[in-house]
Amino acid sequence: MRYADFEWLFVDMGSTFVDESLCIEKRITDTIASSSITKAEFEAVMRRFARQNLDAYKSACAYFGLEKAHWHEELEMLYPGTEETLLSLKRRFKLGIIGNQPESAIDKLKGWNIYELFDAVIISSSEGFAKPDVRLFMSALNKTSCDPESACMAGDRLDNDILPAMQLHMKTVWVRQGFGGLGSAALLPCPIDYTVNSFNEIASLLC
Repeated sequence: MRYADFEWLFVDMGSTFVDESLCIEKRITDTIASSSITKAEFEAVMRRFARQNLDAYKSACAYFGLEKAHWHEELEMLYPGTEETLLSLKRRFKLGIIGNQPESAIDKLKGWNIYELFDAVIISSSEGFAKPDVRLFMSALNKTSCDPESACMAGDRLDNDILPAMQLHMKTVWVRQGFGGLGSAALLPCPIDYTVNSFNEIASLLC
């Protein structure tokens, strides 16, 4: 383990500490409902695009010529152990969120009783631009008065979370969960600082 020499740890939400598996399954089922495409076929194409560090669902919809289905955010839940992990990280770092999220994300964080664990919550719906736009990351750094070299970004998507952070010289933690976890680190311009297979592994790695 390398010494975690940064002050701020920013984290993504979806498929990082928020379990979206039921949402994704429902969205795929709804997307293919009026077609002859099977769930297995659609997911296979999603995996193929995910390995290219692309938006797996959006790319699969384009590939099959299907419209994107509604996202059922009510099916989102925390991964088991998330609160305990955040509490451990809170003792070591200042915590922030950088996420492509609607305004309702704030209410969800409060409903899960973890909102107070974050020192900053930067979401796309409030800022007017979304990941992978580096301006969302720059806004987070500006609002927290944090230099990029003193910040780390943790997320599941190499294209949305890791690459923009690298471009700003932030440190990076790849959380290999969901379809984003199928990405290829070899396609990135420089090495990832830390890689974990679940959000809960971050505390034991960094603290």
